[in-house]
Amino acid sequence: MRSSQPHTTPTTEAEPTGYRLAEALAAAGIPSHRQTHAGTGCEWLAVGLEDGSEVWISNLDSDADFDPATHSGWIAHHHYNPEDGRFLPVYEGTGVHGFTTDTAAAVDAIRRFWARRRGHRTVHMDNSQYLVADSTIGGRLYRITIRRAAPYGDEPRVRVARHNADDTWTTVHDFR
Repeated sequence: MRSSQPHTTPTTEAEPTGYRLAEALAAAGIPSHRQTHAGTGCEWLAVGLEDGSEVWISNLDSDADFDPATHSGWIAHHHYNPEDGRFLPVYEGTGVHGFTTDTAAAVDAIRRFWARRRGHRTVHMDNSQYLVADSTIGGRLYRITIRRAAPYGDEPRVRVARHNADDTWTTVHDFR
């Protein structure tokens, strides 16, 4: 059984790592909250996404609060179906460069992922309706655009594009 609560000001010496991560996420405009799994001792920060899925962030021991000197790297996984345990990696740090550097890298990866996932929307243009949905498949971000047939002869169209590291899109399939 999972429980959830806001991440608040630290009250113990072990808390600063999770608190500092939550502060860094908040500074990037990303709200997070603490979740625990009853009876296991597992604790993580969760970032909610518009589709109801979440990104869970912890260290390799499924802990969000630990001594920064023992930091082994943040891991952030997109749990798109938490009930069956399936997830996609968003960030997997090693901690080699230390807590501060790894935290900044994790926040940047989560910020980019979170911003891309906010693209689920429907837009009306020129008598046609476009449905645009972003999805992560095999760790890569894809955008599917579906255009409904317009009353004046435009054919329906489905386009699949892959997101590139330089924030451009490459068309993978274009069905007309």
